[in-house]
Amino acid sequence: MLDLDNSHKESILQYLWILLGNIFPLMLGLLIFALPDIPWKGFNIFIKDGQFYIYSVTLLASATYVFWTFKVQNLDKYALYLYVSIIIAGIASLFYAFFLAGTLTNYIFIRNTSIIAFLITLYIFYKSIVMNSNKLDVHEAQKQNIQDIASQLS
Repeated sequence: MLDLDNSHKESILQYLWILLGNIFPLMLGLLIFALPDIPWKGFNIFIKDGQFYIYSVTLLASATYVFWTFKVQNLDKYALYLYVSIIIAGIASLFYAFFLAGTLTNYIFIRNTSIIAFLITLYIFYKSIVMNSNKLDVHEAQKQNIQDIASQLS
């Protein structure tokens, strides 16, 4: 078994709990298809309606908030995760909007982009959970940066 400290175990538990809460409709759909009288229609039924775009954006909304609150400088690792989260959420939202408007109808494109966005989102969301469990005093870090700049100017 993995030897993890308590904070990392807590991060993993929080990640799984939130993830399961976000994909609960998907899990219920799979459960319903497991009933004997309901014919299985394949996984494409879960993909072709663009729901993985929505899953990505909802998880990224939480991650974006965490990265925003931890951002100290415009190019620190938190800021970079913030920018990547905003870009992926924006693209996934745009693709979903095109899908709803009927201008995006290519199933293979929808499948590939929504699954790729979701997989990247899982990683980014996990990073936000881990970062959030490591309490960083942003104001103290900003003050330290100002002091470092002032000392370099002296």
